[in-house]
Amino acid sequence: MPPRQAHTTSEGDSYCVDWFGSGADLYFLSHMHTDHLVGIFKQNGSVTGEWETQTGAKIVCSEQTKDLLVARGLPGSRVIAKPMGEACFVPIGSSGPTFVLINANHCPGSVM
Repeated sequence: MPPRQAHTTSEGDSYCVDWFGSGADLYFLSHMHTDHLVGIFKQNGSVTGEWETQTGAKIVCSEQTKDLLVARGLPGSRVIAKPMGEACFVPIGSSGPTFVLINANHCPGSVM
C-alpha cells in the first residue's frame, strides 16, 4: 500500500480522508470504525494532544458521525456535519473541495 498523504487543492491547501496524521487543513471522516480514527483518539479513548493542537483543522462528516465524535469527547466546534445527497463546499483557505456524501450502508453515519 502506498504511503498516505494529503490531497492538495490547486491553491495549495490540503485535505485528508480517513487519516489524521498529516497536519492537513481539513479532514474527512467516512465512518467511526477505530482504524479510521487513528490520530484523533488515543488507545484509552481520549482525544490526542496532537489533534488538540492542530489550529483550525476541522473534520467533515455526516450528522450521525458528528454526534458520535462529540459523544467520544471531540469538541463539536471542530466538526462540520453535512447532509447526505447534497452538493457541499467547504472552504480551505482560498479554495476547497466540492463533494457529495453518499450513504455507504456500512454502519450508522457511514458515507462515501
